[in-house]
Amino acid sequence: MNFIKFAAKFLLKTLIVIIIAIICLLVIVTGSAAPPPGYNPNSPQAKYFRSLMQPDSPPDYQISCCDESDCRAAKVKFENNRWYAFVNEIEDYVEIPVNKIIEDNPHPAGSAVVCWMGYVLCFVPPGTGG
Repeated sequence: MNFIKFAAKFLLKTLIVIIIAIICLLVIVTGSAAPPPGYNPNSPQAKYFRSLMQPDSPPDYQISCCDESDCRAAKVKFENNRWYAFVNEIEDYVEIPVNKIIEDNPHPAGSAVVCWMGYVLCFVPPGTGG
């Protein structure tokens, strides 16, 4: 009888963990950013955003900065030798980690770009553009 009680408790705890994991997964998947109104996945800007790779990802396993759902042109400031980008989702400036800065792929229009998903995925400082 003790074994049956133990097995029932174990199965119940396992089921609860599985349900919590499924709920967390659904929140993560459905909580991603939506593309801006009028988004065209074939536009030059969308293609540019998809070309951005996280600079701190391993060279043999490049990780995308995502796309126009997560990347936006941004107002920036440079203070005390650090970049800060304005993130619309939180309506504030965030400090850009040095390991997230992409120096070799400037935005074609010269705009600064921040890719944000609750934290900075990538940042392109303003440049000369095309």
